[in-house]
Amino acid sequence: MSATFTTVSPRKHNTDEPSQKSRSSCQHERQGSYHLLFTKLKTLLEDEFPDELEITGEGTPSTTGWFEVEVNSKLVHSKKNGDGFVDSDSKMKKIVAAIEQALGK
Repeated sequence: MSATFTTVSPRKHNTDEPSQKSRSSCQHERQGSYHLLFTKLKTLLEDEFPDELEITGEGTPSTTGWFEVEVNSKLVHSKKNGDGFVDSDSKMKKIVAAIEQALGK
């Protein structure tokens, strides 16, 4: 069993201007449904913020049962801390709001 940590962040551009993209991270178990839930969340966020995010996932083989989402290194969703999965509009809106704030929208 393992868990994955996903980060959503601003996509870097080849300009001297600071990036307006947001970084987000999600930790989830790589086995079974956790990986599918991560992939679904990643797709939803990429659809909501096309070409604005860098979304990464990191497996944590010694930890199970986590599904953590960070935006610019700030934890905004944690299954471990009682938020459960991102399985409702209100949970998704909380993540989207954190990303919008990081993007200055």
